[in-house]
Amino acid sequence: MGTVVGVAHAYSRAEFMEASRRLWQEHYGSECGDTGNSFFSQIYDDALAEDLDRVSAEELAHLGLSFWDYGDARSSDAILVRVRSATRADGSELPRDVLEIISRDRPFLVDSVMGEIGAQGHDIVAMFHPIIQARRDDSGKRVLSGGNCVAESMIQVHLPPLDELSRRTLIDGVSATLNEVRVSVEDWSDMRAQMDEAIAHLEQAVTHTSAEELAESVEFLRWLRDDHFAFLGCRVYEFNVADDGSMADRQPRVGPDTGRGVLRDPECHVLRKGSEPAVLTPEIETFLREPNPIIVAKANMKSRVHRRVYMDYVGVKRYRSDGAVI
Repeated sequence: MGTVVGVAHAYSRAEFMEASRRLWQEHYGSECGDTGNSFFSQIYDDALAEDLDRVSAEELAHLGLSFWDYGDARSSDAILVRVRSATRADGSELPRDVLEIISRDRPFLVDSVMGEIGAQGHDIVAMFHPIIQARRDDSGKRVLSGGNCVAESMIQVHLPPLDELSRRTLIDGVSATLNEVRVSVEDWSDMRAQMDEAIAHLEQAVTHTSAEELAESVEFLRWLRDDHFAFLGCRVYEFNVADDGSMADRQPRVGPDTGRGVLRDPECHVLRKGSEPAVLTPEIETFLREPNPIIVAKANMKSRVHRRVYMDYVGVKRYRSDGAVI
């Protein structure tokens, strides 16, 4: 037998939409149009009674209108983030702050933002997430026709009132989180392609591992590639190997232009604090000499993208024609 969960909205849709259209008309001197109506309608979808105690339909509409104003100009792929006091139409303050974010729509945005807010110890009073089709000119201003049309994610989170330090810290943390979401999503296809290259290399590689273990490793990497792993970053390390297969230099180097996702940043280290590895440790050298072609471990840093957990690290060896690891 199925369970039916009732959702109690703070007001009727008609009441909220009427207040929104009236404020829009007073502010802009025109009708909302399809985009504005879609924006307010999506706000209403998230307007739950338990989240909006003592916030009237007109007050929520005013918060939405101010949020819309904030996104009037957004250049290129900029991500807009601010925290402000919630105010009524008459300028008086509501007893809550609002975090507002406007960016190109991408996967993982809401989960990642909620994770950052939770990591900083803030309670979430309410959350609204309209996704609109925004049309902008070359300068980033919204226009009614022409320009470029792109899906934009608009996230407004209601919080208890914050002090200025907490506001600044939250803005910095959310901005850093959204940048990691951006680079992870932008490089997703490239990281999967690099996994394909690693798989193809192992399939043809001369190694000292057994054929069974090599086949299992290749199958495991294929499974990861086929949407069972969230690719957040990748990087290639190169080792200077002597003719006899020993390490000629204990200081590996990062392959030029191989950083993708969160590992675009050369200062991002996921195996241990400090350099990664600046000097080849005995433990890492032992792994490189072992026959198994892959290593799976926990990274030392938590993901800011999607889920706030320690990231999984997967290392794949590359081999020389004589079987030496390079």
